[in-house]
Amino acid sequence: MSEVKIPTIASRVENMCARAYDMFPQKHEESKLTENPFPMYSYERAGCVFWSGFIEELMERGLRDEDVEALLQSKQMRWMFDEHSQKLADFAKTLVTGELIVAATRLSE
Repeated sequence: MSEVKIPTIASRVENMCARAYDMFPQKHEESKLTENPFPMYSYERAGCVFWSGFIEELMERGLRDEDVEALLQSKQMRWMFDEHSQKLADFAKTLVTGELIVAATRLSE
């Protein structure tokens, strides 16, 4: 008899994050209205880390993969960010350390 492997939450999170993509990719096209656009190293990393943690919490609270996927595709996500955008911006500010400031000035020289 073959052993049935039950996926862990970690493997389910990894799978879901790998399958997700931007619903509106045209928003990321280089804008002709923006002067001097530039690529940013690890631009997508913050989103990847955020969504992995978010999905993991939903699964740990008992949601099925189908429930999580439906929620991620819903406008609930937009409304969540509308409600909590200032908290996220404030958290991002806490990541700016003296070490990052020093690194930035060295990199731009």
